[in-house]
Amino acid sequence: MPTRLSDLVIVSEQFTVGMFLQSLALDAFLASGVAVVDAEIAAFLNSSVGGESMSKRFINALDEAESNLSSDDPASLSVAASLAGGKETLVRQSRNKSWSSMDLAAELYGLDPLGAVQAGIAKYWTTQRQRILTRSLVGILADNVANDGGDMLIDITGETGDAARFNGPAFIDGLLTLGDRMGAINAIGLHSIVYGTLLKLSLIEFTPDDQGRLTIPTYMGKRVIVDDGMPVDVTLPATPVFTSAMYGAGAVHMAIGSPLNAVEVERDPAAGDGGGQETIYSRVELALHPVGFSFLGTRTNGKSPTWAELATAANWDRKHERQRIPLAFMKTLG
Repeated sequence: MPTRLSDLVIVSEQFTVGMFLQSLALDAFLASGVAVVDAEIAAFLNSSVGGESMSKRFINALDEAESNLSSDDPASLSVAASLAGGKETLVRQSRNKSWSSMDLAAELYGLDPLGAVQAGIAKYWTTQRQRILTRSLVGILADNVANDGGDMLIDITGETGDAARFNGPAFIDGLLTLGDRMGAINAIGLHSIVYGTLLKLSLIEFTPDDQGRLTIPTYMGKRVIVDDGMPVDVTLPATPVFTSAMYGAGAVHMAIGSPLNAVEVERDPAAGDGGGQETIYSRVELALHPVGFSFLGTRTNGKSPTWAELATAANWDRKHERQRIPLAFMKTLG
């Protein structure tokens, strides 16, 4: 007999583990070091206590005020500097997706629903994580422009011709928004059209992957992550505005939890006039936390934020000074 989706009930744990391992392997942000798995966040997602959000506490870096001058006066005492701290708030993402197949369709057309799900589900959740991160960055940038003077953004869309497209001097200006910490940036997220601009100018170089093949694109020594989920503003269709992001190593902390029923199969023998139908449900618990920010927004369903809520400026607040945030942005016309 051919393998049916209902067989997944027997191997659901193996299916789930295998899917997530493959999903992590496909994640360009993890491969580049931009995202790192955070054990504290994982513990939160898997805790029996539950909760929609968690706070990560921090102590501010030591200030850079001038140090004391030593003296030989026993009556002159040093005044100790105080330490300040705060917290960043991150939010849980409880998400699911289901796929359905009619038995008759599989029998008539020789389809393999199980194979299709197995082949595509890891990529599906990888892309979902990337979209969640991208929407979060949209909200963070909007908050930065509204409340922090846009000190993380270089916008060259007011220029003309090639000067309005992604270019080296503007990229360096983006790096310089971090001042002397500009070396922290190690990757760039580009829409494929922007990536194409750089390819046409022969500005993309390729470095070896773990198999020795020249497959990893770089620009000025920074790894390039090509993602058509990067924001494109088409308010003026003739001159769409592309947002590119620059990332530092560990700019995003993430974790994937273990849902109570990560994969589940439902069979409806009466569907299709008795022909039968099977539906597979996939559920994930995850969190993506851009370091240095808090998500403060109210969620529509009271639990997890939608993509639109993640992209809303009012839902984010920066908790550190500019130079300690390993992110920068560029707006270009291509």
